[in-house]
Amino acid sequence: MKKAGDLVFSIHIHDNDGNSDLHWPIGQGTVDWTNFFKELKKINQEVGLVHEVEGYAKPGFVARKCIENVKSFL
Repeated sequence: MKKAGDLVFSIHIHDNDGNSDLHWPIGQGTVDWTNFFKELKKINQEVGLVHEVEGYAKPGFVARKCIENVKSFL
């Protein structure tokens, strides 16, 4: 993000175990989301977040939980 700066307009986000591309809800894996959002705020512009989550049985619940998790970092 530091190098791309104001060229960033959308970011695909999801969590994982650090080994595989698992598409877990943020906050469920190993990604340092506190630092991610700290650096994102430094860009100082509106950035769209696309949160892709796979493999969960209750999509409505997962969507609400994902939104809550993102809000907790903002």
